[in-house]
This record gives sequence, C-alpha cells and structure tokens, in this order.
Amino acid sequence: MTLKVDSVVGEDGTSPVTLTGQAAARAWANYDQTTPVLIDSLNVSSADDDGAGDFGINYTSAFSSTEQTASTAAVNSPNVDVCFGTLGTSSSEWENERSTDATARDGKSGITIIGDLA
Repeated sequence: MTLKVDSVVGEDGTSPVTLTGQAAARAWANYDQTTPVLIDSLNVSSADDDGAGDFGINYTSAFSSTEQTASTAAVNSPNVDVCFGTLGTSSSEWENERSTDATARDGKSGITIIGDLA
C-alpha cells in the first residue's frame, strides 16, 4: 500500500499534528554570522549578532523549560571549530570558537534543539 499526501493536519483541519511517543527537533537554525543572515530555520523568528563569534536565536514558540538538548556544528566554516550555547525558553545564546586558540570567530553554524514546547 502507498500513502501519498501533500500535508498532514490535526482533526480540526488546520492544526499541526501532535507527535506522541516520539522525539523530534522543535527548533533548528542554519545561521551565517559572517553575513549575518538566518539562512533557514524551524521555530526561529530571528537571529541577532552580538559581536565576534557571539549570536542569539529567538524562538517563535517558546520551550516549556530550559532543559532541552541541543546539537551544534560549524558548517563549512574553516575559521570555526566549536559552537556552544546557553539554552533559554524563548531564546538561546551561542558562541563560535576556533578550538586551536579559543578565539571567538564569526562563522556558519547549524543548531538543532530538542525539547518540549510550552
């Protein structure tokens, strides 16, 4: 049997489907601080450049707590080796560093956050 659909919505015909017993990314961002531009995202309303290597992302829908899980990666950034951050319910702050000298550097970052929305 093959099931082909254009979209899946809740019973009311407009709401998103709720995942049950599954985990999925509730927010992700592909951010290039060198430009700076938010290239693509899910549940991210904006990004802000806070200085060399420092930036924040703001969520469209807030998380229920700061107890989320995040994974990050420097994406095609020869000047950046490490991306780490501080998670909040409505936003998070991130820093890109060159691991060889711990200097904050602008670069392109991929961020994925898993947690429960409020």
